[in-house]
Amino acid sequence: MSPSYSKTKIQAFTLIELLVVIAIIAILAAILFPVFAQAKAAAKGAATISNAKQQMLGLQMYVNDYDDTAFLPWEMGVYPVQLEFPYTKNLNIAWDAASPIPNFPTPMTGSYWGDWTLVGTLSWNQQGLEYASPSGNMPRVLSAQDNPASHAVLVSLSQPNQPTGNWSFGNVVPGEQGWFTFDGWNQACYETTGTTAEWENVPTQGITRAANLWHTAKYVTGFQDGHAKVVADESYINPNADCQAQTGSWWASNTNSGANFPNYNNLQPVNAWGAWMIQPKHLQYWGAWWDATK
Repeated sequence: MSPSYSKTKIQAFTLIELLVVIAIIAILAAILFPVFAQAKAAAKGAATISNAKQQMLGLQMYVNDYDDTAFLPWEMGVYPVQLEFPYTKNLNIAWDAASPIPNFPTPMTGSYWGDWTLVGTLSWNQQGLEYASPSGNMPRVLSAQDNPASHAVLVSLSQPNQPTGNWSFGNVVPGEQGWFTFDGWNQACYETTGTTAEWENVPTQGITRAANLWHTAKYVTGFQDGHAKVVADESYINPNADCQAQTGSWWASNTNSGANFPNYNNLQPVNAWGAWMIQPKHLQYWGAWWDATK
């Protein structure tokens, strides 16, 4: 008797079945990848708020040691990241969590620690720390401020590496970089007739750039009273008024004849920029550079 053999049929995917599986995976990936990206952006945003909050706490500890007086953002010859380090013990918090962070050189000694101290992407609002007076820029006394919970001190800011002839820190931080301080009145609008500002002021779109690049058009902000949050209202930036053309004429029409400083109680909106900026909401956020309490 000859042996019998059973034939087993091998089961396998057909080409159509394989293509269907691949298509389903592609659809799921298309659905999930944006969700993952949003979750990552939310995590970066939360980390940046935490960094801003820690810097605000560092500022509160600093003013407790100096009769409630803030530091000057650039006039002291030592920059904010160095002034706060004895209190925060953390250099990374000077950067937006979504931005590249440089390799900090060691040892950090002397009055100037290096170019990297100038390019933090959490930037200090000059009008939040100081005000102008006939005798020069003066540090603000935080307990004397009218609206500390609304007055921005620290905001996320980004700019591309600056070209040759301007400050260039491409060898410090690749790609996007920040700037340690900014003029809030420049940041409050788009400059439509000029190019970039002078070296002490980043390009006027720096805050809007960071918001759009990293935080879905929201502004990560630290305030004078020590809290930090995301400001989602885009009305803090004026896209229509031309600062460069209109600011000068507004100041010229609102100066005190004796002191060459605007009279806060008599400011008149003579153009679109003045009408927008004089609104309490905007003035409280950016600060009045000529007033010790606003």
